[in-house]
Amino acid sequence: MNGIEFKAKSLRTGEWIIGKNIAFLYPNGSDELICTMINSDEPYTVDENGYMKYKPDIVDIETVGQYCGKRDRDGFKIYKKIGDNIKWKKII
Repeated sequence: MNGIEFKAKSLRTGEWIIGKNIAFLYPNGSDELICTMINSDEPYTVDENGYMKYKPDIVDIETVGQYCGKRDRDGFKIYKKIGDNIKWKKII
């Protein structure tokens, strides 16, 4: 995947999703802030004009993390949440 990558827990399915195009908004003038993200694994539809349309997932704001470009010792991507402090240690 190119560009900035995020990981968060979907409020619709309860599963962790990976995606991009994250948005924070107040729907319909509400006082409640929600976060939406386009799931990279979900298919898109094409409208009559040939434009791709995605249906974003509403995700739990507390679980949003951004891929920091590093992997752990098992090869899994590391996602940094806001306020997280990550220290790198070179292992020989």
